[in-house]
Amino acid sequence: MDAAASKPSFGDVIDEARPYLARYVAAWAPLVAAYVTVFLFTTSTPFGWALFTAFANILVPVLLGLPVFVIVARWVFRAPAMVQLAAHMALSLAFTLIWYGLLMQELSLIGWWRFGEYTPTSFRGPALTWQLFQGLVLYFLIVAGAYVIVLMVRGSYLIAGLAQPPGDADANPADIEVGTRRVFVKGPDGYTPLDFDDIVSISGADDYCEVKTPVSTHLIRMTLATFEERLDPDRFVRVHRSHIVALARIQRVEPRSGGGLTLHMAGGGTVLASRAGATALQPFLVT
Repeated sequence: MDAAASKPSFGDVIDEARPYLARYVAAWAPLVAAYVTVFLFTTSTPFGWALFTAFANILVPVLLGLPVFVIVARWVFRAPAMVQLAAHMALSLAFTLIWYGLLMQELSLIGWWRFGEYTPTSFRGPALTWQLFQGLVLYFLIVAGAYVIVLMVRGSYLIAGLAQPPGDADANPADIEVGTRRVFVKGPDGYTPLDFDDIVSISGADDYCEVKTPVSTHLIRMTLATFEERLDPDRFVRVHRSHIVALARIQRVEPRSGGGLTLHMAGGGTVLASRAGATALQPFLVT
């Protein structure tokens, strides 16, 4: 496979980001609903303008919070405690000031659109203090959401006994010989066998793999690249940066936009193959 084929397309990037964007939007949904409801019931502005203003007000922190969410989830969370503290001090200050500036500009533009006159909006005294405090609260709500999502993905594995604690990384049973047909995966009731012949697909997220069979799902503390080294390349194909599939478990293949493929797997699930993954599957596609 040449370098051009393996280079991720814009569609691949969107596919990678979609699960995280969905979690981020879902976390905001109840707060947005509550804010809009309270705003509509406490303002004397005509309903249409009140609704527009409410959504405009909430749009700024939602969009500005997205890079904060990504930075915290992918980098800050992994850092030592003191580094996390310093990072949050810097990020919260930057977020609050940028949010306040954008909010003032937005309110000025809404006033210009509604009344036909542009008047710069700003707060002073206690009102300014309150606005900056709101910015800090919003920042830490976003951070709390990022930590909860990361802990749900990683910490739940530890609570369920599905992985070794992070400090025991050296004790992980990762030294599986190439060609091995069975491994034993730790679960709530001890170690249970996982036959490679039963694997339908393998998905990677950070330091974990989610291995699906027709009847079960196993969470393993091992990177997707490490797991891939143990698989027979004649039976398993990496069709995406985050997905490996068993050729014998593919039931149907459909083309999709951007040169990728949709793979319908045994058991009813689907896996999206990137353009590079479609190229890897090309030798198996005949007309």
